[in-house]
Amino acid sequence: AIPSALAEVWALRAAVIVLMIGFFCTTWHPLFIKHYASLTISLFLVMGMGIESMLYLTGPNDLAKHLYYTGMILVVMALYTWSFLPIWKNAATGLVLVALYIVIALRVQDMGSAHEWPVLLTNCFFFLSANVLGMFGNAQRNRYLRESFLLRQNLLSDLERTEAEKMQSDYWS
Repeated sequence: AIPSALAEVWALRAAVIVLMIGFFCTTWHPLFIKHYASLTISLFLVMGMGIESMLYLTGPNDLAKHLYYTGMILVVMALYTWSFLPIWKNAATGLVLVALYIVIALRVQDMGSAHEWPVLLTNCFFFLSANVLGMFGNAQRNRYLRESFLLRQNLLSDLERTEAEKMQSDYWS
């Protein structure tokens, strides 16, 4: 879809894949949990910037100019579903990707012109909608995780209390 920069695009894809493999390899390191937020944000920024870079390289007649924004939607949805970051960090990362897309679309691809403006507006609508849906889904997941944690804690305390009552009952009988 990008014949004008085919070699550069494949090099970008390879670089992003190598960085993703490196990220996944760090998950076995003991310091991963300590730096989870920064590593995860970096991963999704690398994925998003890879697609943004491909958009930057598109020529005026390349089909990717109008289609590659959908890859950004996939990155945003993965950000909200695969990471367990606070909502505000996910939202900030997602909105940074939207802002970069808009800057590249307006400055490099000249999508601010009269005949390109509706395409940019439609792309931004879907891109922002994906962010809003992701934030909602992230909030729901966080709510259910908290509820599940509290229910487990209540269950453990009830089990401890029942065991103590049973021991007390066995002692007196």
